Amino acid sequence: MTPITLSGLDEAALGPSLGPFCVCLTTFQLSSLSDGPAREIYGILSDLITREKDKSGRLAIADSKVLYSPSIGINTLETGVTAFIGAAGVSLPCSFADLLRSLCPPSDIKALMETPWFAAAGEFPVPWPGEKPGRTLKLNTDVKAHMENRGLRMELPELRFVPARTFNKALDDHGGKGGAVRAIISPLLEHAISGIGSGERRITVDRQGGRRYYGEWLAELMPSAPLRALEEGRKRSVYEVGDRRIEFLVGADGIRMETALASMIAKYVRETAMRLFNSWWAEKVPGIRFTAGYPQDARRFLSDIEAAGAMPEDRDLLIRRL
Repeated sequence: MTPITLSGLDEAALGPSLGPFCVCLTTFQLSSLSDGPAREIYGILSDLITREKDKSGRLAIADSKVLYSPSIGINTLETGVTAFIGAAGVSLPCSFADLLRSLCPPSDIKALMETPWFAAAGEFPVPWPGEKPGRTLKLNTDVKAHMENRGLRMELPELRFVPARTFNKALDDHGGKGGAVRAIISPLLEHAISGIGSGERRITVDRQGGRRYYGEWLAELMPSAPLRALEEGRKRSVYEVGDRRIEFLVGADGIRMETALASMIAKYVRETAMRLFNSWWAEKVPGIRFTAGYPQDARRFLSDIEAAGAMPEDRDLLIRRL
């Protein structure tokens, strides 16, 4: 069998007006030893992972919206995320700041350090308080060995952590939300397409909204490579750039394991950041109710901050313009 590289890209929190926007790229190398239905990771690792939260004892790797909500709690999401990022080379346990340093470009770390409510990132632990590091470390070892036995290797994920002020600058620089998001995601997608390695390469991106046409964007990213649009439909848009295949799929995080894991990592980082955010503001405004940052509740939260006289002078630091 020919070696293949499978990458998945997904985002978390494009809609909220408070807290960071996060995007993650995961990449797996499948050697000629790999096997499974259609050489998909879900098939290859079927005895290790499941698409649903169940009682089988397997790791749940699925769309983050299935695995996490405030009522469900962080445990299922965190267990899958830490098991795979640990197997990919992140040293756990660590601080949230150290996790981001492992995954993000320096510009994102600088933005993190310049944001007051993320100042405690160096003290907040990953896994979250209450998890048992020994169990996490054992999972890391088990997952890595399991993948190696099946001819699989996971590269270190790549992440964009974009606080409000960075996002707002991208809005100004790129003429609106669509251009801003494209500028934030482009370095990850370009790296996935241009990655070095022999054999087939496929990148699966979770498609957002009603957009169907990505050819112009891909041509800008890879101007010297031949581009072919294979399909531009209601639920999927598929392209070839040289010998790379890029698929934009509606619901990709429920179809491809690599994209589901990207969704989970982005969501986990976002939820950890929001825990820091809410804890910081609770000290400034005693009694304030925590927020997930989505527009309606964000207005309530901002009203409470305003009433307490705690609104920062630089509102771009706090509020993401939508």
